[in-house]
Amino acid sequence: MDLYKTSLIRRLKFKSKEVSEELKDVKALYNQAVGDFCIAVDFYCSSTEIVNPLESIVKNKDKEKKEELNNNFKKLFRKISLLTHPDKTQNEESREILEDAVEAKKSKNAGGLTSIAHDLKIDLSNLDYDSIDLLEESIKKSEQEILNIHNSYPWVWFYAPENKKEPILISFIQNYV
Repeated sequence: MDLYKTSLIRRLKFKSKEVSEELKDVKALYNQAVGDFCIAVDFYCSSTEIVNPLESIVKNKDKEKKEELNNNFKKLFRKISLLTHPDKTQNEESREILEDAVEAKKSKNAGGLTSIAHDLKIDLSNLDYDSIDLLEESIKKSEQEILNIHNSYPWVWFYAPENKKEPILISFIQNYV
């Protein structure tokens, strides 16, 4: 394998690990922020006798076509499952790793599979350039998802100082009523 490809895979392996962990943390914080934000919107609307826009917002299903995982990532999933399957190991932690791998495979998240492979020290030198492109695209999608969460009303409201929270609520309500 050429030096460029080796270096690229190593860099992407670490980046996918970093982005996967950041996305996991951001989603956990976002879920808390959404709950608090919904309570604040409901309280504000009921105290000012305004129609709550959350009652009419319908979540759109993500109809975006996702890339298919190529054979290299399918083989990677098989390697991960062989190392972490509960029938092979009696370790509860390996069960969680396998569940994460199954979720990454279902969502066609090459970055997630790479991150898990990195943790398990699975050799990724057999990835071809198409697989590397797919991995880079997966990392970009995760970074975009993090950016979208950081720019959402619940996130901005949650991390705003107390004196700025009400104007953010009012802006949200005005945009969605």
